[in-house]
Amino acid sequence: MKESGAGLSHSSLVIVLLVTVFFAYFHRWKGEDGNGWEALIDGDSKGYYAYLPAYFIYDDPGYTFFNDSGNGSISRYYSGRLLVSTEKGTVNKNYTGVAVMLTPFFFLGHTLAMAVNEPLNGYSWPYFLMVMVASLVYFLAGLYFLRKILRTYQIGDATIGFILLMTGLGTNLLYYTSIHAAMSHVYSFALISAFVYFMRMYCLNISRSYLIVAGVLLALIILVRPVNLLVVMVIPFLAGSTTVLYRAFISLFNKPFYLVTAFFAFCAIVFIQFYIFHWQSGSWWVWSYGEEGFIFSNPQIYKVLFSFRKGLFIYTPVLLMIIPGLVYLFRSNKYEFMAYSANLLLLIFVISSWWNWYYGDGFGQRAFIDYYSVLMIPAALALQHIRSIVVKAVVFFLLSVLITISLIQNYAYRYQIIHPSAMNFEKYKYVFLKTGDRFRNVLGTDKQLVYGKLQPLEGKSWTNDGESPISFWSSSNIVDAVQSPAYSGSKVISYTDSNEYGPAFEIKAVNFMTGKELYCRTTLWWQQQQDTACKSALVIIEVNDSTGRNKHWFPMQLADMPRKADAVWRKSHFGLILPSDIVSDDVLKVYVWNRNKTNFFLDDFKVSFLEIQPYN
Repeated sequence: MKESGAGLSHSSLVIVLLVTVFFAYFHRWKGEDGNGWEALIDGDSKGYYAYLPAYFIYDDPGYTFFNDSGNGSISRYYSGRLLVSTEKGTVNKNYTGVAVMLTPFFFLGHTLAMAVNEPLNGYSWPYFLMVMVASLVYFLAGLYFLRKILRTYQIGDATIGFILLMTGLGTNLLYYTSIHAAMSHVYSFALISAFVYFMRMYCLNISRSYLIVAGVLLALIILVRPVNLLVVMVIPFLAGSTTVLYRAFISLFNKPFYLVTAFFAFCAIVFIQFYIFHWQSGSWWVWSYGEEGFIFSNPQIYKVLFSFRKGLFIYTPVLLMIIPGLVYLFRSNKYEFMAYSANLLLLIFVISSWWNWYYGDGFGQRAFIDYYSVLMIPAALALQHIRSIVVKAVVFFLLSVLITISLIQNYAYRYQIIHPSAMNFEKYKYVFLKTGDRFRNVLGTDKQLVYGKLQPLEGKSWTNDGESPISFWSSSNIVDAVQSPAYSGSKVISYTDSNEYGPAFEIKAVNFMTGKELYCRTTLWWQQQQDTACKSALVIIEVNDSTGRNKHWFPMQLADMPRKADAVWRKSHFGLILPSDIVSDDVLKVYVWNRNKTNFFLDDFKVSFLEIQPYN
């Protein structure tokens, strides 16, 4: 039956889809060089996607096909983080759910590749085209089920339409649909949206067929991201009252056939992960995240919600509508308020407790994307029940402004204007609403976060302050501080238009290796003698073997952001987990590369080694 009054929400779906397709085509598929599609599989998505060619094309659980010279240039899609060695064997770090969701589209891509005579290696453009199509399909499905969820709360179609615009265009879901289409978030969003709808319908109507569908969806949710089992905590809220919740629970056992069917369907799907573990390692269960985990004793709640590095409400400000939504629930239904608040607090607590609270490189607080359909329910209720036409108009206008800001920020992140991991208030203010090319790649990084405690190694720290010779440091370009005081002492390291390099720290690995995982920390003070002098300068940490062949090269921008020459000394700090393949004869080198031969001073250039110790 066609739903009445659905014109506005349908129109919103069309608008969101058109904008997303436009974004996907011009800012990912085509890109700046016409081959933007080649970067569609990147970061963690290399692991999510690799299951498909490994299993269906190469039957290669060790992923050695990446090194096969007959497979062209697909080695670029191999990540050093893809495989994790455990006591039970070597496995793909990522879970199989995304690959399961992509499987029908992978076969379509394979068929298309055969039809157009493209390489059947899993990484030619027909495969990637189908990944993009899959992302758009699941994106639309998630929004479709969100619409259906909101209709069960008697939300008007105009409000639903606006919520769809908020979700599709006013959040980072747009980015993870159109740009990083093989990341897990859009697939989790679709699955959780569908699960919430079918569980809501089961609670309201006690239709046991909904229970079976929900069981299948829950299994897929866990396959994609196991921690999203948390979604079951929203069920009490979906019931709407203790009476309905009790009735829904009792009905599970009235006709056990449906419960048993849902259970076996759930188990059959979850078994896919155990089967793949066994295919790769010979063991039925492997903890594939190695040393990573949650730190429940130290949740970073404030940072997760409000920090300029990755704060949820900074990069997805439309979600501030959750707050008036909670106020509405408190006033209208205390049970729903308590149930929803408990679910929300648990979700925030768990997400904030991951060891890397900002979840590495990424746009915004991406762990919340999976739950946007849940987070939008109170926002929709708040909008629906604004009685004053004037207030409603003002709220809709302000939300429209926030949607526009989000669209600009999606664009800015895509083109490296917003830094993927090292934002702060000063940087955010500098690039806020900026889209020009001169703002691209101008923000510097900082130290790499580690899962564990950093224990300084005694006697393994060396500071070049220019005042006297230091072990392992060369002493070039050290001059008396004349134009302005040194940061410490009377000498500085000078970089000018006549030199690219200054002193270097160079040490054999045997002098710092301990047999444990190590961290290299570098700090230095810098002062510019001309505007933006340090913007192009790089701090380099490199590792070479005993013959001088380079094994690793890590560049980091010296300056945190473009600055005027103001005679102020500023500190930069960098940290890096050292690669595990370093051997005693290797040489580690740290230095600054003055690429554009600009004028600046350095002082107190320090290199330290620390041991990464596990949490107790």
